[in-house]
Amino acid sequence: MPIADDPSVPIPLRILDDEDFRDPFAPPSDAERAARRTELLSRARQVRADDWDDYRYTWSTGEVLAVALLLDDDKILADCDETCDSMLRRWAYDLYGIRGGRTDVQAGCPQTSAWFRDTAAELAATAPEDRTR
Repeated sequence: MPIADDPSVPIPLRILDDEDFRDPFAPPSDAERAARRTELLSRARQVRADDWDDYRYTWSTGEVLAVALLLDDDKILADCDETCDSMLRRWAYDLYGIRGGRTDVQAGCPQTSAWFRDTAAELAATAPEDRTR
């Protein structure tokens, strides 16, 4: 019998805090977007160093598309039946939440484009001198 079904085992309780009641439509915080940027930069560096073989079928499609955009890899986007525009529309919601994402998509994704441009510039600033791949 699983523990949850055993009435003799008390279910641990936790005190709810403000985070439990966060607006589900609220956009991610600047800190959450910064963490996302750090993660994508790390992944882009991994692909740049090792190529796609170890990562393409391990990461989510959204992560693969984001890294492909950062690396200017149109082949990966095409292989996933995506374009730069469709990928930006997809990521607008991840970066700015439901309301902010919808507003950004309706405007042509200027915020999302800027976020990826800034992230790509940061990646380029840390690029190795030899890019023979």
